[in-house]
Amino acid sequence: MEGLLGLLMLGGIIAIIVYYTNKRKEEKQQEEARMEEARRIEEAELKEKWDRKTKELLENGLPIINCSNLQLTQNELCHFMGNACFCRVKQQTVGYEGGSRGVSFRVAKGVSFRVGNYRGHYVKQDITEKTDGVIYLTNKKIIFSAIKNSSVIKYEEIINLNVVENMLQIQTEKKTYLFQVVDDFNFMVILDHVINKPEKEVF
Repeated sequence: MEGLLGLLMLGGIIAIIVYYTNKRKEEKQQEEARMEEARRIEEAELKEKWDRKTKELLENGLPIINCSNLQLTQNELCHFMGNACFCRVKQQTVGYEGGSRGVSFRVAKGVSFRVGNYRGHYVKQDITEKTDGVIYLTNKKIIFSAIKNSSVIKYEEIINLNVVENMLQIQTEKKTYLFQVVDDFNFMVILDHVINKPEKEVF
């Protein structure tokens, strides 16, 4: 009798676990669907804004900024100036989570469950070091000016451009740069226009 009661209790526990697991799965799927719809709307709005700004640049030309503090070459013009951060991502140990032996539940004679047992481990986290400065776009290169980590990136050196977690990732054959630009939208539209248009259209 005690063994049967234990099996019934075990079956009840399993049924409860399955119910709440399925419920959490369903709630997660609904939340993912809502997030996907919000993402689609945001992307559509961003594309419309991007197209409007691109049309404006095609009609009126790129802005030309007088930057007397920049050493520009012949026929080089500055088209963007804004505040930015140079970012360097490092992984650091930020703590330690101790292990747990868990809790044991006896459901019948000779039958028990142990839950919550796990080993301790070090907790690592990506730390982003930032250097404030000013970033410029010319028709020939990207310039980041700061007390340290100043950079000059010529467009012909760039092999890949990505946006990663709100940071612009610029990859060359020798180095990868990460920047956070305050006016990131105008920066990206102008950068795209400069890189993808013939030089005669840039001036």
